[in-house]
Amino acid sequence: MLTNTAIEGAKKKDRAYMILDGDGLYLKILPTGRKTWVLRYWINGQEMKKTLGVYPIMTAANARRTRDEIKTKIKAGVPLEEPKSTTFGEIAERWYKTMMEPKKAESYLHTIRLRMKYLAALWTRPIDEISRKECFDVLSLISASGRKSTAKRTGQIVGQIFDYATAAGEATINVAAGLNRSLPSEKVRHFDAVTKIADMRKLLNALDYVDDFIFRSGLQILAYCFVRRSELLRAEWSEIDFDRAEWIIPAAHIKGRRDHLVPLSKQALEIFRRLKRFRPKWGKLRGAPTSSCLRREARILAVAWATPRYSKSLRACTKNSIQTIYRQSL
Repeated sequence: MLTNTAIEGAKKKDRAYMILDGDGLYLKILPTGRKTWVLRYWINGQEMKKTLGVYPIMTAANARRTRDEIKTKIKAGVPLEEPKSTTFGEIAERWYKTMMEPKKAESYLHTIRLRMKYLAALWTRPIDEISRKECFDVLSLISASGRKSTAKRTGQIVGQIFDYATAAGEATINVAAGLNRSLPSEKVRHFDAVTKIADMRKLLNALDYVDDFIFRSGLQILAYCFVRRSELLRAEWSEIDFDRAEWIIPAAHIKGRRDHLVPLSKQALEIFRRLKRFRPKWGKLRGAPTSSCLRREARILAVAWATPRYSKSLRACTKNSIQTIYRQSL
């Protein structure tokens, strides 16, 4: 019979192992450090196992009492119901619907769903049996494929899912906490942001040389309106009030989940008018933001960057640089 001192002193190992308490009752220690009570019993000569509870929520005395009750039922021929272990995927879905879906913009939710697909190896595993090494191996595979930033961001998602699991009582510890520090970082190439009026004028003039009309207009709108690319790609003509010179971005497209009013300058309004004439029957300004159109835009931008006459100016036109321009102008 195990004493409380022996139970507390049982250390986690690389693999799960069990310590006998007596009469078929064992204490199982998982690689995560979680300790569960397991009962081994036989029915018609076949060995069966049943998880009784988690220590210390279930004390040794309660585990022994439960063992005795179960053995009494077995002798009386009463069938036992085996509780289903909660999987990582089930917790992930609950976390997504509870913590993400009501609060985040659809574009951000789409990104979250894409990153969750990288976690297929963990999806059907009981969440209380997943080790820190398992999480690290999954993230390392993403990083090794060249997606270092994606690996780190996916690691943040795993950590949040385990935080939710511990709060819900489905896991004892967050085995993914701090894993990002063990993953290699992406080498970031920084470009100087345009912060002077003269340089800003050069940037806007450089955009005129982009051959693709839709893409050129999109870059100009980003420069004039300071909106997120996803908000522009998802925009519909119904959001644009040409008479009031306003763009009302609906809450579903906004990170903060509330309607956002963007006053339109004369230049921005004229760009929208040209787009309207170019695509008068489209519900959306640009069409659906599919991966194919994004790849096409990336190719156009790559050609633009390679063109000497305006490459230097266009290279400042990145998301972070546009944000810097905006901050500097306040």
